[in-house]
Amino acid sequence: MKILRISKIPLRKTAHAAFADNGMIVSDLSPTLLSAMTAMKIAKAVKREVFDVVMVDSMDNAMAAVSARQLNLKQNFKLVYCVMPNSEVPKGVAKDVAKGVDTWIFPSDRLASLYPDGLKNPAALQPVSMEGVKVEKAAHPTPLIGWIGDIRYPEGLKKALEEVDAQEGRFILRIAGAGLAKTVMPLVRLSRALVHKDNVEWIGESYNVPEEMGKCDAVLYTAPDLTVTETIAVQNGLPIIQPDQIGAFLDGEDFNNADFDLSAATYLSALRSWISYSE
Repeated sequence: MKILRISKIPLRKTAHAAFADNGMIVSDLSPTLLSAMTAMKIAKAVKREVFDVVMVDSMDNAMAAVSARQLNLKQNFKLVYCVMPNSEVPKGVAKDVAKGVDTWIFPSDRLASLYPDGLKNPAALQPVSMEGVKVEKAAHPTPLIGWIGDIRYPEGLKKALEEVDAQEGRFILRIAGAGLAKTVMPLVRLSRALVHKDNVEWIGESYNVPEEMGKCDAVLYTAPDLTVTETIAVQNGLPIIQPDQIGAFLDGEDFNNADFDLSAATYLSALRSWISYSE
C-alpha cells in the first residue's frame, strides 16, 4: 500500500520503518500556506505516482486534497482524515470536505462526538499492536533518562541538557538520535560545557528502539507529535517525561502516562484502523 501523507510534521524514521514492516510505503508532502497551492502539489504528486491513500490531518489540507482529486478525476485514491488529538474542533465541516473524505479517524470516541453527525465512515482508533516487542529493563544506580529519535526540535533537548547541571548530575541523559549538523552541534557543544558533562551519553542513530529503551528508567518526550517511541514506552510501563518534569521524576513523583492515549500515538494505528474498517 502506498500512502501520500500531507502534514507540516514529517514522520520520524522509526515510524517510516514501522509502516514498511507492515507493507505500507509512506511519502511525506509538506503543505503550503495557501490551500490552492497545496492542492496543486497534491495533484502533481498523484499524477506522477499512484497512491492508494492520501492522508491529511487538518481541515485546510483536507480541502486541498479534495480539490486535487477534482483536478485528477482518474486518480482513485482514498482520502483519510486523521483528526489530531490536540486539534481545535471546527464549528462546522465544509460540504466539499464532508463529501470528499472517505474515512474520518478520531483519536477517541469523545472527540468524535464533538464533530457534526453524518460524516462518512467515522471510526475511533484502535490501540497500536506491538506484538513481540518487549523491553528488557535494566537497573542503574543513577537514573538513566533516554531520548530516542530524529533530532529536529532542539529546544526540548537543550532544556534537558541544562537540567543535567540544574539537578547536579543526579541522572544520566542518554541521547540516541541524529540530525542535521546545524541542529545537533549546538547541543553537543552545550553538553561539553556542562559541569556534569560525563552524565551525557551521545549514542548516535539507533533503529532498535526496544533495546535502547531497555537501558532507560524514563523516556524523554520533546516533540510536538507522539511517535512509535512513546507507544512502546507506554506499553512497557516506562514513564514518559518532559524536560521540566525531570526534577519531579528524580524526587519520586509517579508518572503513569495517563495523558498519553495509545490509540492516538502513531499514524500507523490510524491506518490499521482504516484497513480493518474498510475490509
